[in-house]
Amino acid sequence: MLAGLDEVKAGDAYELDGETVETVPATTERWAACEPVFETFDGWDEFDSATVAAEGYDALPAEARAYVEYVEDELGVPAYALGVGPGREETVVRTNPFEE
Repeated sequence: MLAGLDEVKAGDAYELDGETVETVPATTERWAACEPVFETFDGWDEFDSATVAAEGYDALPAEARAYVEYVEDELGVPAYALGVGPGREETVVRTNPFEE
């Protein structure tokens, strides 16, 4: 769970020989020369997962929503469901892939 962290980082690219690249080199010998570039997000406080699951996506802290939307944008796909707690019932349905 990411709640309770001061900040959340997502790997965005690599610096290699003064250039920003989005993939690691094909040969493992060059991997050590790669420095990760991170996108950093403000962390968010712990929350009641049952309440968020019942109320929906907008009940997530704004910082958590910003992180989810960044991941969606980077991957180019929507997050259909978000687990907000350990139980199956602690799931937020963001979009239903079977509805138009």
